[in-house]
Formats: sequence, C-alpha cells, structure tokens
Amino acid sequence: MEKKVFIPSMENLETMEYMNVNVSNYLAAKVVEIILMEGEKYPNKDYFKGEYKYIRENPTIAHSVGLLRPEAIKYSEIAKYDTDLCLKLLDRNYISSDNLDLINYFSDSVLDNRLVIQKVIELLYNELDNNPNYRFNYVENKLLNSIFEGKFNYNALGLGDYSNYNLIWRLSSIEPHYALMMDKNMFSFNERKILLEGVMQSYIDRYDITSYDLEPIYNGVIHKPSRNTESYLKRIRTYKKDNNLR
Repeated sequence: MEKKVFIPSMENLETMEYMNVNVSNYLAAKVVEIILMEGEKYPNKDYFKGEYKYIRENPTIAHSVGLLRPEAIKYSEIAKYDTDLCLKLLDRNYISSDNLDLINYFSDSVLDNRLVIQKVIELLYNELDNNPNYRFNYVENKLLNSIFEGKFNYNALGLGDYSNYNLIWRLSSIEPHYALMMDKNMFSFNERKILLEGVMQSYIDRYDITSYDLEPIYNGVIHKPSRNTESYLKRIRTYKKDNNLR
C-alpha cells in the first residue's frame, strides 16, 4: 500500500467556489501536501528541485513547506528570506534548542531582524539555564556565533534602552560581558553593577562553580592573583594566543 493525496474533482471545486470558500487557498494546501508526500517517499529529495518555477518560487508554498519541513528551507531561495517563517519556527512548542538550530537555514537579513533577535535571545537564555551543553553543541550561524563570542552590539540595533532591560538581562546572563556594554548615559553605575552581579551569579551557576572552592571577592584579584586565579588566567591567555583573539 502507498499513501496518496486526495485530489478533488473540478466539479467539487466548482461546488466549493459556489459555496463561497477560498478555492485557491485549498489548492495551495493540496500542492503543499503533494510536495511533502513526495518528500516522504524520497527522504533525500530536494523538496523544490523538481518543481516548476512558478511553484518553486511561490512564497505561500515555500512558507508552508518550510514550516512543516524546515530542512527544505535550504533548498528554497524564497523561504530563507521569510522572516515570518523564522519567527513561527522559533515559537513552536518544541525543545528550545531544536528551534534555535533551525535559524541556520535563514539568510543574514532575517537574522538581523529585531523580532528574530529578541526571540532568539529569549530562547537561548531559557535553553542554557536547563541545558548548559547547548553552548557547545549549537548549530553554527551568524547570530549565535556573534552572541557567544561577545560581538553582538545591541546598542547599535537600538536595543540598549530601558524598554529592553529584560533583553539586556537575558543577553548578559548568556555572557556577562554584555552588562559592561550598557549605555553609561542611560544607566547609572549602581544599575549596571546590580545587573552584573545578578547575571554573573547565573553564569557561574550554569557550570556549578559554586559547589567548589570559590575564592572570596576582593580588589586586586586580577593584578595580584591567587594561585587558582593565576592558573585560570594562564589557560585563558593560551587559548587567546592559539585562536588569534585580542
């Protein structure tokens, strides 16, 4: 036996049209069913390669196929520029890491969208809280790389004001360095200090650092380091040198 898609007769379509339903959208859904059904028969198939240009470049079809089969996005010159599709995939009720991995399929212009960025930071914050290993296992892409590498400039995107305080908190919990980027003209020293203290605790808890011998906080820990701190600095300097980091 073989799964098949139901194809309506012209008479059925005429009846539907007479009953004032959107037959065009119904037919679009049928095309999506056909593309996905054929994809199930041929798992390694480029979902769009064999389609006519007017189907392959149809944004409605590309959106729907990409929503149900995200792996098909890489084959579509239309879907990878679909910001709404990206947001819908990020908002699915699945594991956060699975949703985040899907942004790898989208263009840089989609990853520069503020709504996409805000959703990614929210999901990433929640994911790392429950699954610290995602920091090392994520699928590489421009946005996640820039966030993890401390290169994401939220001020340049107009996301550094009071209305985005929760976003700054989440971002700084991912990497405390971002707390130091808060606009000094907008946030007082105490506000920046309180945020840094809070996110730093969240950051070290991620790796269960508090269950070991934590050194007390005192001025001079960097310029007059203890043996432990000196060993940490030495290892970090080696990594920076090996990876040509400033």
